[in-house]
Amino acid sequence: GCVIAPATFDTASSVRCTVPVAPITFAADEFRRGDTAQGATLAAVRIGVLVALVVVVLADRRGRRRLLVATGVLAVLVTALGAFSPGLWFLGSTQMIARGLTTGMGILIGVFAAEELPRGSRAYGVSMLALAAALGAGMAVWVLPVADLGEKGWRVVYLVPLLAIPALVAAGSRLPESRRFRLNAGLNRLPRPAVGKTAPIDRRRVERRRLFLLAAAAFLLLMFFAPASQFQNDFLKDHRGYSASGITLYTLLTSTPAGIGIFAAGRLADTRGRRHVGAFGLVAGSVFLVASYYASGTLMWATHLIGVVLGALTVAPGVYGPEL
Repeated sequence: GCVIAPATFDTASSVRCTVPVAPITFAADEFRRGDTAQGATLAAVRIGVLVALVVVVLADRRGRRRLLVATGVLAVLVTALGAFSPGLWFLGSTQMIARGLTTGMGILIGVFAAEELPRGSRAYGVSMLALAAALGAGMAVWVLPVADLGEKGWRVVYLVPLLAIPALVAAGSRLPESRRFRLNAGLNRLPRPAVGKTAPIDRRRVERRRLFLLAAAAFLLLMFFAPASQFQNDFLKDHRGYSASGITLYTLLTSTPAGIGIFAAGRLADTRGRRHVGAFGLVAGSVFLVASYYASGTLMWATHLIGVVLGALTVAPGVYGPEL
């Protein structure tokens, strides 16, 4: 899902969206499928994380730049196949692959940034990446109103990312390989020096503990944000009577100000530390977003907007992953 709220904890989440999953609400109407089928499809789509694992493993062996460009172009092409879906199962299958590719691409972008940026500005750099990703996600939402043109109008949304291929290729041709990767690739060809046993073992234990904490935090965060975002359009359409145009307007006006929180998170994380900024954003953002589903009218808009801005502060701990 490519609304701003779930795209806050890590760089991968925030840049992985080639096109929002929002049209599934309208695709389900055409295929005469209900919320249960949508939920099962959205859950199956997340299996695509296995594709992301393959991407990042290859990136450690073949380089970041090559995999970054390849996954970007391939993700767009697979996404476009969704426009020709004969059923919800086909749409879910294409999104599963595309999501895996874009998740891997997002991870690579975050690692690339962490490797190139100096230590004191990494969180700020990650926040700028999140802002760019949010703009791209918003541009995808701009075309959602075409779903109001007819029962099959939602299919056009999945063709829009094709326009990005020339820009992807052009950017990739100008992007140099990560200096840290080039350095590590050179070191890997040299004989490894002998090291003591105690220090490396202790260091591995610390890294595993931190990795576990990050994984647990990301898991719990997405347990909240995934259903809150994926079913938001159903909530607005079925319970608040919004059209596709109304959903687009609501999403843009309540999510675009997240840029304020993302920018603040980057600055504060580099000066005050990642942990406290992220923790505050996580708790406060969740409270207001939950409240928005119990409100209506102006109060619903206001609570959702505040929740998105505060939730965007969770960009702060997003730099932990690339740094590790």
